[in-house]
Amino acid sequence: MLIETGGDPDGGYNNLASDPGGATRWGVSQRAYPHLDVATLTREQALEIYREYWIQAKCDQLPVAVAVAHFDCAFLSGVVEAARILQRTVGAQVDGRLGPRTFEALRSFLAGRGPEMVAAKLIEARACFIVDLVNEPEKPRERMNLLNLKGWVVRLVRLTAYVSRSTP
Repeated sequence: MLIETGGDPDGGYNNLASDPGGATRWGVSQRAYPHLDVATLTREQALEIYREYWIQAKCDQLPVAVAVAHFDCAFLSGVVEAARILQRTVGAQVDGRLGPRTFEALRSFLAGRGPEMVAAKLIEARACFIVDLVNEPEKPRERMNLLNLKGWVVRLVRLTAYVSRSTP
């Protein structure tokens, strides 16, 4: 599951000029892990990094569908930004940390909706976040983000399909 949601399922190596993360393999960027040579990163090393994100983002405390959507956001945008997106989605106070109040707001939001709907709302919020990135006023970054837009949209489509397949 983590390989499918976290990074390139084939472990492809990319080094796109438009990617501020620099070189990437299995979705792990050289910028985020400067002490690693991501070009030679193994699947097992990538899995360990995914596990770290999974735990830091508290995905182990979320329903599966919500956890998968939240993990993908945490892996791509950072644990704090993912927490903010989740908090805005469920109507919790936005502080970038998942604590008791956020989990209570999530429980209330889940009532009558179910995890799949909450996951869909998280993915929708991610789409809005991406649109905001592309529309940033800072021109050079806006151009970089626009170059990455197609990949981000494809990722959200695949994530939506994955969440739909992986939930009963």
